[in-house]
Amino acid sequence: MSSPIGPVQKWVMSDTSWPQWGRSQWPLTWQFARRALKGSSRRNRYFFSIACIWVLALHLTHLMAKSDDTPIVWGPPVEPPGSVIVTSGQTDLASAALQGQDRVDDEKIELANGLRATLRQWSEAWQRQDVPAYLDMYTPDFVPISGFSRQAWVQSRTQRIREKRSIRHEMRDLDIQMSTSTAVVKFTQIYQDEKVKLIDQKTMHWVYRDGLWMISLEKTN
Repeated sequence: MSSPIGPVQKWVMSDTSWPQWGRSQWPLTWQFARRALKGSSRRNRYFFSIACIWVLALHLTHLMAKSDDTPIVWGPPVEPPGSVIVTSGQTDLASAALQGQDRVDDEKIELANGLRATLRQWSEAWQRQDVPAYLDMYTPDFVPISGFSRQAWVQSRTQRIREKRSIRHEMRDLDIQMSTSTAVVKFTQIYQDEKVKLIDQKTMHWVYRDGLWMISLEKTN
């Protein structure tokens, strides 16, 4: 079995085995080491080789420490071409736009629900023959299709509603088309009293004024 000292001895004493950068960097040390090792025991040459390796390791550690001390200059990341960067400002604007759209949608839903509730109130006022409540749902400038003046129309409607013993009114197939403050409502109207029963197609125009939905136009086909 070969001794581990043999390779070390050949590496230390051979001119070709010693690293070239060691001889170019430290020529005096190299010459001194060769003279010191000549005639030395194998044990001394072994420990001298170990010492050289230890010094070299310290030197490499020192160089690595110096490279670690180099200050790092931070720069913004480079995005690939065509990438989209969303900044916080853009996100805030998008969020505000969505919230604004949500508010608009909520207002439309609230107006539509209010109109449906008013339609039921109008139908119920007619059925219970509550003339003041029924007429209050028409705008002051309401003009009947029949060509009557509003005053003449009010007198006619009051008489026709109150003279009935009972009234049944029903709305089917309700269709509502809304804008900001107006709406067109179409439905099938079923009217019945003690004498007649009528089924008609009715169209009503509603306007939103002072927080109330009111009838501005109506016609029956």
